[in-house]
Order: sequence, then structure tokens, then C-alpha cells
Amino acid sequence: MIFIISDGIDNSTNIVINWLKYYNIKYCVLNSKTKIKIKYISLNEFVIELNNIKIESNEIIGYWFRNEVSIISNNSEKLKIHDKNLVSYIKQHELAELDTMLSYIFYVIESKKTIGCYYKRSINKLLALKEAKSIGIDIPLLTKTIGGAFNFNNEDIKLKSYSEIFDPYSLISSEFSPSLIQKYIEKNYEIRTFFFKGSFHSMAIFSQKNEHTIVDMKKSIPIRNRSVPYKLPKLIEEKLLEFMKKLDLDTASIDIIKGKDGKFYFLEVNQFGIFSNVSNLCNYYLEKKITDYLITD
Repeated sequence: MIFIISDGIDNSTNIVINWLKYYNIKYCVLNSKTKIKIKYISLNEFVIELNNIKIESNEIIGYWFRNEVSIISNNSEKLKIHDKNLVSYIKQHELAELDTMLSYIFYVIESKKTIGCYYKRSINKLLALKEAKSIGIDIPLLTKTIGGAFNFNNEDIKLKSYSEIFDPYSLISSEFSPSLIQKYIEKNYEIRTFFFKGSFHSMAIFSQKNEHTIVDMKKSIPIRNRSVPYKLPKLIEEKLLEFMKKLDLDTASIDIIKGKDGKFYFLEVNQFGIFSNVSNLCNYYLEKKITDYLITD
């Protein structure tokens, strides 16, 4: 059985599941809608139920931590207590207990064949830039949030953060929320690289030819930018490999720009970055590579 943790809306996860079905390999997916119940746990094994389906640790042969999800417990019983404060305290205690048990369950699972890691759910963007620079990777010296992209969505309001150019002399106030401010680099093109178990799969995106994506290719546009398979120079790949080892990541998406000055500038790394476009547009079949890795001895 292959154990997958994914948010349920990731296209690459669905493609991997289709490959597992093709190979007739059992799988289970833990997402934000899955109800988990811990039936038994010891130092070496566990038994859980996912949506009432029983799973024993010795059934699991491979594990893919695709991205972080909110986990719903099915362990608690209805409390016959009228004190709301006490009920709230007990619920918080149960969640803390569940988190402790799940952390150990994922520790046991990660002794199997693993892609990704539960214990590396976040990357400090400032630390990543510092590590990249220490290895000799060029970085821009665009405004950007430090923690990650800002996304807000409801029926009335949709907000999303992008990188943008600004004139520091045009600031209304001398004080503002902490932001990552970097020197703007004129680019020839952008590069999205999917790193997987020591190998790089890259795609060049000619976003500078579109007025909407000159600064940030993540902006929604009606016409897709031209994207082609790309091979990074060997020296850049060697530096990036050392960088990934420093961060202890076995898979991630990396954003790079090729400046008009001929240099390659590292922008960011995201262990949960979307890579289906790299896979599809460049015919890399990355989801099949992931499936084959998980099921092969």
C-alpha cells in the first residue's frame, strides 16, 4: 500500500493515483476531509482507520508527503459535560494528544520508501536565501511576503499577493509590515525546476514577453506564456544540489530567473510547489517517475 498525504485538489496527486490504479497497487490518501481514528499504536507499529477503512503499518510500502493538510480526528466521543470551558479544554488536550501520536505515526511511516517529510512542513524563506548565497548562488538584492503567498477567498472578496516593482521614495509611510524587498532584476526568462531525488527537471517560461507577467509569472492571464523544456548549466545544478542537501529536501519546486546580465538568480524554493505544468508541458511524466519510485524495491 502507498500512503499519500495531499490536500485533495492537487492534480499531480490525482495522476499518481491513476498510475497506482493502473499498476493495481493499493493506496490510501489522507486529506483535509479524511477522518482518522487511531486504533492501536506501539513503538514499532500502528493500526489506524481512514474514513472507517482499516490500515496496518506493515501494509505500507511507500509514503508520499505531498503537502500539508488539516487533519480531522474521529477518536473523540461526544462529551456529556455542560461546562463549555471544560469541554473546550478537553478538546484542546485531545488535539495535542492526536498531534503527538500522528507525529510518531509519520515517523514510523517515514522508515519506509519516502518522498517528502512531515517534519519539514515549512521552509524559512530568509534562511533559504542565506543558504543559497553562502553556496555562491546569485540572489536578487520586487516586494514579497516573508512567510509565503497571501491568499484570501470568499464569496465577496478574492485577494492574492504577487511580487511587484515599487519606488522606495514613493512610500506613504516610513513604517510598514515586514516585507522581503529585493533588487529588481531584468530577466530574459523564468525557470521553474522540479527537483526529485537528486535530479532536476526544468522548464523555461518566456513571461517577460507578456506585460501582465513581466514581474511575476504567477499572475492569472488569458493567454499562457510560451514554455519549453530547459537544461540548467551543470554548475548551477551542482550548486542547487548542494543547496537542497543543506535544506535536507528530497523534492521541491525551485523558481529561478535568467537575467539579462547572463546570471541565474535563485528566487525561492517550495517543497509543496505545483509541478504538473512542468510535467505536462515538457513531457517529463514526473507523476509516473514518482509512482515508479514508490512501488519499486
